Amino acid sequence: MFFVVRLPFPWPPSRAELLCRGEASGQPFELVALMDGRLSFTSLPTKPFISQPIDINSSKPRYVIISIAWGPSTSVSLRVSKQKLLEYSNGVARCLLPPPNPVTDGISIDDPNAVAACQKWIQNRKSKFGSPKTTPSSDRRLKTTDEQADDLRASIDRLRHLQREVLAGHKYLLGTLAGEMRASVYWPKGRDNQRDTNYNPLLLRMASIADLPLPVYSVPNTQPPPTSPTMPPPVLNYEPGAVAPRINRTFGTDEISDLQEVLVSTVLQLGPPPGKTTTS
Repeated sequence: MFFVVRLPFPWPPSRAELLCRGEASGQPFELVALMDGRLSFTSLPTKPFISQPIDINSSKPRYVIISIAWGPSTSVSLRVSKQKLLEYSNGVARCLLPPPNPVTDGISIDDPNAVAACQKWIQNRKSKFGSPKTTPSSDRRLKTTDEQADDLRASIDRLRHLQREVLAGHKYLLGTLAGEMRASVYWPKGRDNQRDTNYNPLLLRMASIADLPLPVYSVPNTQPPPTSPTMPPPVLNYEPGAVAPRINRTFGTDEISDLQEVLVSTVLQLGPPPGKTTTS
């Protein structure tokens, strides 16, 4: 099994943090980052594995590829950024990860290719929102562009506030945060450029008014290389941090694309291809 994960930052974490939990070939598993920088892997009936401490060798949040191999009659093999971790014992050295590849800083809205890369979705938004309803019912009036802009600013403020609260541990607000995000960017599957009576996402609607791109960075969605006859395909490929839309360039392979395009990209695949997939 392998997956991409953003390690807790600062590292080591101030409390044990779950990195991944799931099931592979009918066997439940769990990978946890411990407070001293060790990793704990459990999957019954396999013997639990606790690794040597890790030095992430970075002053910034770091993404790594974690690969794990295990079985009922084999020991656990755990690698982080291709570094095989030793099992923890008294006196075992800390594992220093190789330095991350340098990445040129950049903001997606300043990318010179933003308009060209987002052109398809600019046109889709124009088709979906370009001709607003002009005959409201007798007891209502249409909002002005300025009033809609005020709504967007207020939504941004709410999103930032809810994000801070959730990160501070108030996870009961996750549903409220998800609802606010849904009101900004959700549209029904298969209706990319068709009008909807019940869905009028605020951010997409406002971008359509001025034919603006919504440029973000993400890792391109490429097909994995074929597996060898002796190596079975991965049972889990999970890379939310890599595929999730970002304003800041994070990886050297980042490409510019429109927010809407990334939102329909696959971020979770369970089982051998095509498997069961989930989009952003």
